[in-house]
Amino acid sequence: MRNYILGLALLGAFFLGLSPASGAEAIDLFDIQVDLQPDSSFVVTETIVYEFGDNYKHGIYRDIPLRHHRDVDTGYGQIKGAYNVRLHVLGVGNERGEGRLFKVIHQGDGVRIRIGSPETTVTGTQIYKIRYVVQRAINYFAEWDEFYWNATGHQWNVPIRKAQVKVVLPGKDPAPLVKAANFVGYLGSTDSVLATEQPGFSYELTAENLSPSQGVTLVLALQKGQLQEPGKRQKLMWFLADNIILLISIGLPLFILLAMGLLYWKRGRDPDSHLPVMVQYEAPKDLNPAEVGTLLDEVAHTSDIVSTVLDLAARGYIKIKEIETKTLLFFTNTDYEFIKVKEADNQLNSFEKKFLRHLLGAKDSKKLSELKNKFYVHLSDLQDELYAALVKKKMFPRKPSSVRTSYAVVTSILIVLLGVLLVVVGIHLNQESHVPFVFVSCALSVGIAILFSRVMPRKSLKGSQAVRHCRGFEEFLSRVEKDRIKRMAEKDPQIFGRLLPYAVVLGCADEWAEKFEGLLTEPPDWYVSHHPYSPGSFRTGLLVRDLGQGMNSMANTFKSQPQSSGGSGSSGFSSGGGFSGGGFGGGGGGSW
Repeated sequence: MRNYILGLALLGAFFLGLSPASGAEAIDLFDIQVDLQPDSSFVVTETIVYEFGDNYKHGIYRDIPLRHHRDVDTGYGQIKGAYNVRLHVLGVGNERGEGRLFKVIHQGDGVRIRIGSPETTVTGTQIYKIRYVVQRAINYFAEWDEFYWNATGHQWNVPIRKAQVKVVLPGKDPAPLVKAANFVGYLGSTDSVLATEQPGFSYELTAENLSPSQGVTLVLALQKGQLQEPGKRQKLMWFLADNIILLISIGLPLFILLAMGLLYWKRGRDPDSHLPVMVQYEAPKDLNPAEVGTLLDEVAHTSDIVSTVLDLAARGYIKIKEIETKTLLFFTNTDYEFIKVKEADNQLNSFEKKFLRHLLGAKDSKKLSELKNKFYVHLSDLQDELYAALVKKKMFPRKPSSVRTSYAVVTSILIVLLGVLLVVVGIHLNQESHVPFVFVSCALSVGIAILFSRVMPRKSLKGSQAVRHCRGFEEFLSRVEKDRIKRMAEKDPQIFGRLLPYAVVLGCADEWAEKFEGLLTEPPDWYVSHHPYSPGSFRTGLLVRDLGQGMNSMANTFKSQPQSSGGSGSSGFSSGGGFSGGGFGGGGGGSW
């Protein structure tokens, strides 16, 4: 009987198309039949009688949402995530069963079935028959299994004069519905129309005169056992497929953390780093203070380079003179003058000669203030000299700066390439909503890789032995008894100034100075303070404090640069109730 009525409607629509058409577009008839299958899939057949009027269009399109965000049953528990309905278009034809040209376009959170050809147009009344199969659009509850489907969609921009929906229940001997409801109208409406149920066979309804953006939704509760619920493995595979981009984005930083940790364990750890430290009474013979500071943390800091000023002064190549000048009112400014004492000779290595040349130039003296915004251009060159010297002395197999750069650049490039791949795959898999997580994940992963790259330089066995020597020497500088220092100073009167640069880079200058309180009565001859010490007033602690302030000033000046200019899933029967537009399905369509 229903097929007979549908045939009459189609015939009437055909003859209506022969009469003069108005310019207004509309859907004369939207007939939907849903055949539920025992495996929980269902086949949807939509017959759309579309009135183009006197407009010439290529055809129509049908939009159907597929991607939802909800609590997902993974088979092993509920978790918030993306939930993708599976839809496969079986074909598109006309009232005579002839095929129509169509294209399936994945966009946003759904799919668009575009019917027609860009090279041809249609007008008047056209009949479109769309068939597609849907999977994963059933809700499973303890009491029943639920079919909750937005049959027409609410995004049509034309009126639907008549919509009729028929749901055929699954199996040869289907059981009656537990309960059923329908919702007609705008999105969120709870209005309904009279429906007809053939117990154990079908559920049918008809709605008329739907305005644009109105639609039909129905929810049917089937008895348990009529539909086969997917197994745990299938649910888990669906969940992984729907959220693969998000899951990879979450897992990528953890993977990079583990991978870089493993790389560090295999290739970044220093050999014999676990061996105990023995007290050493002299600095390493073949390492100057700047090299010691660089060796310890594998970075040539500006403070390491500045320690060379004290070292060259203690060795008699320069003298440091503190100058105090008055500025505004009672304020004063402290400057430092470096005075050449003797020319560089073969006792200096390449780094020390280059540093002395950059410090004084061709002059016999130069003030620290003259180096402001100028010396920074030499820092990179001096750092490279330090790294090269340590490699030459076989403390490192490779320059630490090169190792850090290699790991940081290579891993960052690989992460960025993986990120681009994830974005492309995410768009292809219709998971655009997860793409922002890719950017966050890649940024975090690059940060982890860069942090690990800083500790990847590996010392040689000789370098590790030198580090233990330095730590043992630090123990001596910090803990040596005053009586021992007194005896050592009697044999070597220059021991305080000679070892002070090492104490500075090892971070124990204050402790070293404390050992000499009362032993030294005047400052080293290589340092001239702006306030001369009276007999008996000299304190090594005050000297170290003044030198510390001076070295801070030097470090800030050495790296100062000119400033650049510029301008500034719920149930349809839940406590909240169902509504028009709820459930799966939906969307809408229009002409093009």
